[in-house]
Amino acid sequence: ARPRRKESHDTKSHPRGHGEQIWVWTHIEEGRIIYSLEPLLKPIKAFEQVPFTGKKLVPAKLRKDYWRPMALIDFKHNPEAAAEPPSIGKDTMGLVGRSVYQKLRELKLRHDLEWDDGQLIQMKKHDRGVELNDQRGNSVADISAVLGGIGKGNKMWYYPAVEAAEAEVEASLKASAVVETVTPEEERVLQIHRATIYWANEEDRHWAAEWPENVTHVVG
Repeated sequence: ARPRRKESHDTKSHPRGHGEQIWVWTHIEEGRIIYSLEPLLKPIKAFEQVPFTGKKLVPAKLRKDYWRPMALIDFKHNPEAAAEPPSIGKDTMGLVGRSVYQKLRELKLRHDLEWDDGQLIQMKKHDRGVELNDQRGNSVADISAVLGGIGKGNKMWYYPAVEAAEAEVEASLKASAVVETVTPEEERVLQIHRATIYWANEEDRHWAAEWPENVTHVVG
């Protein structure tokens, strides 16, 4: 029998719109961060993002009354977007959002496991675990960086479609025998998608030192 080809993350079937919004949840006491592509926290998926940082520092179960939404990252509904995003299929912004989600998850894991801060090393195990659990500052800084296009293969970057230019050429061909040549290189200038972040608390955005211009901030 012919072996089945393993599907990549992006080729799996998703409902349309899946990934167009990323919910950022935070623990009201510990400062833990959980990213979700759905508006409700699901314990099994959420616990995948809860590392072991020490005894009595990992919750036995997910208590929803201890978690609140810190921010919502929206790639579809942007009040300052000048036009619709370029289409690379029926799920353009969902694909972008899933790419951002993946990179945020990767960075979160690195914060949890890869640290060489001298102050952390000198702390007692319990105190160090408490400090590692609070990822609010790291999370906001990561969001700023990833939405700004940092990271290999970040789908925040795109080339604008050249269909419009090709349509103009076709129309001018019908109208006249003399047509200006449109070079694809001149049209394909790398650009970055826009995103809107809705903050539950406006002060949280200041965890990042700076924000890229393609990000719009809204309180509420």
